[in-house]
Amino acid sequence: MGCIETNRQESGRRVKLYDIVKVDAEVKVLDIGCRQVAGDPSNYTKLHRHAAVGIDLPGNGAETDFQGTVISAALGDGNEHDLYVCKLETCSSLYKPNLELMKKYNNIAEWLEVVNVRRVQTTKLNDVDLPFYPDYIKSDIQASDLMAINYGEKWIKTALVIEIEVEFVEQYLGQPLFSDVEIELRKLGFQFYTFTGYGSRLLKPHSDPADPFAPSDQWLWAHAVFITKRKSEATDLEILKLAMIAHDVYGAKDLAAHYLEELDLRSGSALCKKYLEYQG
Repeated sequence: MGCIETNRQESGRRVKLYDIVKVDAEVKVLDIGCRQVAGDPSNYTKLHRHAAVGIDLPGNGAETDFQGTVISAALGDGNEHDLYVCKLETCSSLYKPNLELMKKYNNIAEWLEVVNVRRVQTTKLNDVDLPFYPDYIKSDIQASDLMAINYGEKWIKTALVIEIEVEFVEQYLGQPLFSDVEIELRKLGFQFYTFTGYGSRLLKPHSDPADPFAPSDQWLWAHAVFITKRKSEATDLEILKLAMIAHDVYGAKDLAAHYLEELDLRSGSALCKKYLEYQG
């Protein structure tokens, strides 16, 4: 849940791929739900070089803190929907919060309390005029991510990597869960790669006085990463971008080396050798 802190699997500051192999490319980023949460920058900001366009609800202030162009739109199926505005505004959703369930956990239902309901006209992602086809997509729009995917194949299917917030329980009534998202992205040619972070809470009545946000073993939400399966069809530039994303964003050295080896096989370069020598 992007509106509340996530336990991230960080590996610390790392040297950029460019600093090792001296080959570079600009990664085109689409940030769906681009309003920044203080102290929680998007993973793609670790890239050596990128250009970003963001999409977020009109009038929520995304323009003030997003480093890139912001398009104001409520992504959906093109119809009117109720927007449930929550006490913590970044938890607002086209889906009604499932307070009955979330009240069973510590310190989460309070943020999901609905303070206003208003009708909004949604826009299909396919109908949004983006300045480029994105290489990397980050999506975090509070349970509506699958709706954006279903009506955004034009932009989704050409991406190389997608990082998307997913839920494992219905934090919002009737919302799609991780399995639903994974099935749809698999149909579009993506494979699940990893989780980069997760959100959790202790079930009541148990609590931790020292940490009101203490996690349990149950994951409630997470950030899931999906990677394109069309490696054989990808251009050399796309393979390089995949290596950059793997290394710079996720610290996935084996995956980065895998893509660099593919580049070497195609072009006769020695990028993978240089990369592996640097890793020692």
